[in-house]
Amino acid sequence: MQGADVDVPARALAQRIEEARERGRTGELGAATSALLARGKRSIGEWMGALAQITDTAGGFRSSAVPRDQLWRVVDDATATTELRAAAAIALRRELGDDERTRFRVASNVSAEPALRKVFLAVGEDDERELTAALEGLPAPAARSLRAW
Repeated sequence: MQGADVDVPARALAQRIEEARERGRTGELGAATSALLARGKRSIGEWMGALAQITDTAGGFRSSAVPRDQLWRVVDDATATTELRAAAAIALRRELGDDERTRFRVASNVSAEPALRKVFLAVGEDDERELTAALEGLPAPAARSLRAW
């Protein structure tokens, strides 16, 4: 191949790489991260305890820390399930600054899901009791899947 012929495949490859990078930045939540955030059969207390450590990178190579920016993408993703958005909020709450608390209070005003509004407000206000009550009010997984139909 010569000159211009080489540029076409190189540009196509560069385009595919950039598209993959963009999907990685803004794309779907990975299965492993979803599994870490999902409540499953855990009690609310067990779930909250596990989520409080999900951003901890000091756990070594066997732990699965989730980057804060990825958790914020889940919080902001209106297509993510209520449970996953609430879980991401809980995972973030341990190290929130004033601006981030305000961000959750604002998010509580614009969320279409009443239970999620309560979770976001409780996280923004750092109110453990209200957060626990809000989590008890989250829709059950079966109810969420039925609602989608």
